[in-house]
Amino acid sequence: MADIGTIEKAMRQIAPPHLAEEWDNCGFQIRCDSDQNIEKILVCLEISDDIITEAIQKSADLIVTHHPLIFGGIRSIDMDDMTGRYVLRLIRAGISVYSAHTSFDSAKDGTNQYLAECLGLEEILPLVPAEDRESGMGRSGVYRPPLPFSEFALRLKDACDGNIFRISGTIPEFVSKVSLCTGAGSEFIGEAEENASDVYITGD
Repeated sequence: MADIGTIEKAMRQIAPPHLAEEWDNCGFQIRCDSDQNIEKILVCLEISDDIITEAIQKSADLIVTHHPLIFGGIRSIDMDDMTGRYVLRLIRAGISVYSAHTSFDSAKDGTNQYLAECLGLEEILPLVPAEDRESGMGRSGVYRPPLPFSEFALRLKDACDGNIFRISGTIPEFVSKVSLCTGAGSEFIGEAEENASDVYITGD
């Protein structure tokens, strides 16, 4: 068991808040009690009715999500509104919610770094570096020697646990340099092009 302050400190070390994009909302979405003791944590991609039901059934005290429950300001809490319903259910159950979205994407050992390593890339660097140069949005890396595209596609399939992915544009014969972003990443296409990437991978 740990108090909620200790959990917050750990989350801030894993996914430093200053790495979050300006439009994002990372951190506590719901804090039921400033002295809350946390015995059980449920981790998920995003909040849903099913996730809340599971958290209640498993007696979770805290849900850690990737996608924030609350993005903008809330003008009202209404049971007939999806977000309002989630907030009311969670508070009534005494379950706090912490979200680490782009702060975790950009972290030194976050989602982008993980995908780059799963792909077997070398010389991995942030696509858009933060001040510390080790963190930042996206990643870029190389294959030495270059891989035939067919082999690269198999690596991507394995890294994505066999999920379907779509290809657009001209398929290169060999893949030497790869840039990626585990989110939508459309705003970083220019950086991928400047890096002379053969392939740019996005999460959306």
